[in-house]
Amino acid sequence: MSSTLRAARQALNGARPAIESIGPGAKRVDATAANTVWDAVHSALHALAGSSQLDGQDLVRELRQRELLTLSEAHALIDAFTTAERLNGGAESVDASDTEVIRVAYDSLADALERAESGTPSRTQSVNAAGASAQAQAGSPLPATQVPTNDRRSNLLGRVLIGVLLLAIVGGGAYWAIAGRRDPAELRAGRVAYASGDRATAASQFSLAAAKYPELAEPHIFLGRIARESGNLQMASIALRRAVDLEPGNPLAHRELASYLLVNGQLDLARAFYERAIRLDPTDRTALGFMGCTLMRLGNPAVAVRFLQRAGSGPWDSCAQILPPQPVPPGAVQ
Repeated sequence: MSSTLRAARQALNGARPAIESIGPGAKRVDATAANTVWDAVHSALHALAGSSQLDGQDLVRELRQRELLTLSEAHALIDAFTTAERLNGGAESVDASDTEVIRVAYDSLADALERAESGTPSRTQSVNAAGASAQAQAGSPLPATQVPTNDRRSNLLGRVLIGVLLLAIVGGGAYWAIAGRRDPAELRAGRVAYASGDRATAASQFSLAAAKYPELAEPHIFLGRIARESGNLQMASIALRRAVDLEPGNPLAHRELASYLLVNGQLDLARAFYERAIRLDPTDRTALGFMGCTLMRLGNPAVAVRFLQRAGSGPWDSCAQILPPQPVPPGAVQ
C-alpha cells in the first residue's frame, strides 16, 4: 500500500466513532459528529492527493483525473464541500439532510480507498473507450459479430448462424424472457403510474425494479426525478448519482442529474452534466433548453440564446426572462 493511501485510510479511520452518530438510524442530528466526519474526509482527500495546495472542486477534479474516484463518488464529495462551506459560513442550523450529505461523502471515499487498496479497477478504468462503454451500457441482447470484410463465406456463415439462433430463441419463447428482462414489468408499471400522476405507485414500482435489476439505471433515474419533484433533493442526489455511475453512456441519466444540480443551485456542475447529455444525444430538446437556462443564470445570455433557439418552445422558456437575451451579431454562427 502506498504512503498516500495509508495516510488517507488513517485519516478516514479517525472518524469511525463519529460516523455512527450520523448514520441513517441516528435519532438526532449531531452537528459535532458531522463536523468530525467531514474533517476526516477532508484530511483523507488531501492525503490521497499528496497535496494541500488544492481544495474543493479542484481537489476532487484532480483525484477524478487520476481515476481514483468514480463520477458518483466525485459528485458526492463535491456535494459535501458545498454543504460544509455553507455550514461554516454561519448557517443557523444543521439538519438531517446536511448530515446525510457528509455521511454519503464518507462512504464514497471509503469505497474509493477500498478499491484502490485492493487494486480493483473502477468502471472508468475498465472501459477502454467511451464508445465501448456506451455500447456495453446499452444492454444489446446480441453483440455485433466481428467478421473480416474480405471473407464473404465467414460473413454468410455468421448471418446464417444468427438467423438460426433467432429462430430458436423465438421458437422457445426465450426472446420474450430476454425482452422482459430488458424492460421489466415493474418498469412498465412505474412508467404508467408516473405518466398518470400517481407518484406513490410509481416510486414503489421503480424501487422494486431497482432491487430486482441492480444493473439498470432507469429505476434510479425515475426515483431521482420523483424525489427532485417532491423537494427531496438529498434523495434525488443519491439516486441520480447512482444512475450515472451504472450507465455513464446514458444521456437521460446525465440530464436528470443536471436538472437536480440546477434546482440545487450548483450551476457549473449542472452545465457540465447538460453538456454530457447533449454530447450523448444532440437531439434532446429538454437538455438543450435547460442548458440555455443554466447559461442564462451563469450570466452568459449570448450562448444561452443559441441553445434556447435549438430547443424551441418548452418549459425552459421562463429562463429567458432571467436575463435579457442579447442580440446575436449579424453573421455570427448560430
